[in-house]
Amino acid sequence: MLSKSNRKGARMTSTPLKILGTLALAATTSLAQAGLILDTAVTAAFVPGATTTNTIGNDLPAPRPNTLYFGQLRATSAGVVDFFYVGNEASYTNRLIVGESVAVSTTGLSDTFYAPHELVGSLAVSAGDLLDFGFCTTGGDAVLGSRCVWNDSAASIITQYNYGLVGGYRSIGYAGLSNYDPTTGARTFTAGSGGDLNNWMAFWDDSGAKNDDNHDDLIIGLKFRPTAVDEPGSIGLAVIGLFGLLWATRRKPLAARR
Repeated sequence: MLSKSNRKGARMTSTPLKILGTLALAATTSLAQAGLILDTAVTAAFVPGATTTNTIGNDLPAPRPNTLYFGQLRATSAGVVDFFYVGNEASYTNRLIVGESVAVSTTGLSDTFYAPHELVGSLAVSAGDLLDFGFCTTGGDAVLGSRCVWNDSAASIITQYNYGLVGGYRSIGYAGLSNYDPTTGARTFTAGSGGDLNNWMAFWDDSGAKNDDNHDDLIIGLKFRPTAVDEPGSIGLAVIGLFGLLWATRRKPLAARR
């Protein structure tokens, strides 16, 4: 259509540039909107009792969150979640399971929470997915045959939390972060349940003291790496085509003078 137009070359040049700018903005916007959100609907089945992290025994160096929130982490867009080992303080052996694999076992690990925080696993997710990971322990009573709590299983969260009616026998608490650097350990925790964020920490309580509520038996950092909502191949082809069109329209006046 552009080759049949009588518009001036300057107008023809500006149109592809505007479209390129729109595509770039759309891609940037789709990335910025991606993240993880804590779905707290499951807590309608219990009243969280173990929420503070400033109790004796919490060895996470400051800054630490004032409050933990309970629920299920869910992806709001497609991407990859990276899991980082922050530290542990426990007598029992605790494990982080990501997908079907053991990402961390505390056997032989020292009780420390200092950076750098090692990358121990990654998980691809689609928009709306509950994250497929959980924590297991060797200690305490088996509840319905299990010593594990799974983020994507509301039944396991409710059953383990309510065991013995002590208000948090075995549980995962969450805190959102506005920034988190696993290399240096630098972090800033957000207030409330966090909202749609790319950074979270998961705090595991293995029930060693029956709701000791400090949730430092195993601490894991999570970072979400979003992928564009639009199909990358389609955007790439459109951009290449528009650059070609821009190049052709800028060369045409030179050819006419020959």
